Amino acid sequence: MEFFQYFIVVAVIISPICATEKNETNPFTGNLVNDTDKIDPYNTTRWTFTQSESLVQFLWDDMDGNAETKYVPDYSPAVIGLPFDFNLFGQNIRKVEVMREGGIRSADPEQWWVAVPLKVGKLGLTPCQIKFLLKGASLSIQWQYRPQESCDTGNSDDELSYQLKIHANGSIDFVYKQIPFGNLKDFQVQFPDVGSKFGVSYQYKVPASFDTFTLGLQLNVNETDIKDNTVVSVRPQPQCTTFRSLTSCMVGAKNASISCAWCSKAEICSSKRDFLGEAWMDNGCDCPDPRYLQPKIYSWLSWASIATIVIGMTLVVLLTGSLIAIFYAKIGYRVPINYLREDLYRLTEDKSIGPLEFKFDTHHATQWTMFNSKKVAEELWVNMDKENGVKTVMNHIGPEVIHLPFEFQFFDLNIRKIEVLKEGGVRSADPKTNWFMIPVTVGKLGLTPCQIRFFFKVPSLAIQWKFREHCNMEDQSTELSFQMSLFMTGRIEFIYQKIPFGNLRNFRANFEDIGQKIGVNYRYELPKLKTHFVLGIELNVDELEIKENTVINVKSRQLCTNYRTCGSCLSEKTRNLTMLDCNWCRDLEMCSSKDDFLRGVFWSCGHYTNEQPYCREILYQAVTKKDDIESIYKLYYIATAISVLILIIIIVIMFGLGCFINFNFEFIPHQAGRGRQGRQ
Repeated sequence: MEFFQYFIVVAVIISPICATEKNETNPFTGNLVNDTDKIDPYNTTRWTFTQSESLVQFLWDDMDGNAETKYVPDYSPAVIGLPFDFNLFGQNIRKVEVMREGGIRSADPEQWWVAVPLKVGKLGLTPCQIKFLLKGASLSIQWQYRPQESCDTGNSDDELSYQLKIHANGSIDFVYKQIPFGNLKDFQVQFPDVGSKFGVSYQYKVPASFDTFTLGLQLNVNETDIKDNTVVSVRPQPQCTTFRSLTSCMVGAKNASISCAWCSKAEICSSKRDFLGEAWMDNGCDCPDPRYLQPKIYSWLSWASIATIVIGMTLVVLLTGSLIAIFYAKIGYRVPINYLREDLYRLTEDKSIGPLEFKFDTHHATQWTMFNSKKVAEELWVNMDKENGVKTVMNHIGPEVIHLPFEFQFFDLNIRKIEVLKEGGVRSADPKTNWFMIPVTVGKLGLTPCQIRFFFKVPSLAIQWKFREHCNMEDQSTELSFQMSLFMTGRIEFIYQKIPFGNLRNFRANFEDIGQKIGVNYRYELPKLKTHFVLGIELNVDELEIKENTVINVKSRQLCTNYRTCGSCLSEKTRNLTMLDCNWCRDLEMCSSKDDFLRGVFWSCGHYTNEQPYCREILYQAVTKKDDIESIYKLYYIATAISVLILIIIIVIMFGLGCFINFNFEFIPHQAGRGRQGRQ
């Protein structure tokens, strides 16, 4: 431990000192008029308000006629991938989402931050053009607004134009070039749809707790003097909280010339005087000096007792390692995974659930369970009005591609992106595969998709559709709303929340634009034979009783055909986990149980086997009965070695960290009237 401490100290001393980056975005510092500064409540950003035509000309990027200028598409936000790391309060941002109403925000549902120079509604003004330009280590975005239906006119006196610039070092510039009616306050009087707040906000989450802090500033338009040629510069201030690891907290803070301390328990870096001071104390991050502790706390410790503790810990660790080795050798390899799955709903025990309907597709590749239960439907329905990180499908022209933060296991596919259909359902975003999942199909004649939203809660994705005859009317008698959820394990759920006219069959009779088919469909290709099989099932709406609070659960079954390599097809682990006897055909490159949907073509295979050595690649090592004892000993030795290593690390930490245990036992003999003190 002392060596580790010395190593950190040396690294801090010899690490290259980062030279102060030249501020090329503002070369006029010291020569400006009407400068005013603000600091946010947590001292994380400094805001400088400047009136200077020369500074605006320097910062303003002329995007007209520039071949590298790009445009944000109409009626939808745009996600821009950055060629540099935008350092925002210690987070390295690589993509931002541009909002049509003005400003940018996080494109990552796990983060929350916004930077808004001005927010403009949709009633009185029209965003004529939104352009952006990447130049070096900065991104510039330009908004131009005019009164409605005047974008194509030559008169630009009533044009509101401003730019937002972000830089790799975390600094942000709001550049206001043209503000009609004198300033923003008067402009807002003429157009009340202009938002009253602007600024930068970032939600800092304390890793080891549920505490969050909103950093940055939200300013009021009526309390600021923003007019033509105004620049608002937001500069990050040196803060310990921008460092997110032990090394950066010590080395990075040293280079930034600030004093920081790292708390491993709370996983925070703090000066203990910043906004994390209270979190620092609540988590007991301060390590008390052993000299100030009462010696009686440690008087019971002796070398004999320490030896007993160490021996006892050793025996416990070795015993645990032995049990783990035996479990994996005798039990862990033998338990079928299907027997370990828990039934999510406990269907047979829940009395609130109506009659259960079970269906299998033609090839027995999927199992369908359909039932009606208000209780279950309400539990599975995601209230997206109360969740953070909910996204809205904004592309009104075609399907929108969603990138999954997990791999969705669908038969033999590991899907990472899907296409959301406006008419309801999802399909493959990869042209090499062909599959779709449709809870309901709605055309464009009588109903309109009023809202399509989705929400990630790993390991699942929930997508909701809401259709009405007239979206802007308060009458909800024609509202059709349903949800589809995808789970990492391959499970699919259809939940129907609102269905007018009693059920989907009657609803379709009133709106013939409702599709007749629902279901899950996958085209399983056999390239060697130039043929395919259709897995899944398509159900007829007119033959089903789908009404409000109906839930359809679809699970893809474990099949030999899900394995596309010889090793995965024949490995011992595969057979034991699925209880399948799989065979591999090298000529056709396919895996089959000889009793599944491939049996018709598999029997024509000239060379097939179910023996692992046949494969050129070996994914899993089989354990035969002859080698069982030897395997147990090998696992035992490995587990013992790991356990001893962990034990050594624990002992080193115990002796090295004096803030947890004080091992200085050479006490001065107790004297009357005075407590014992450790030797200095």
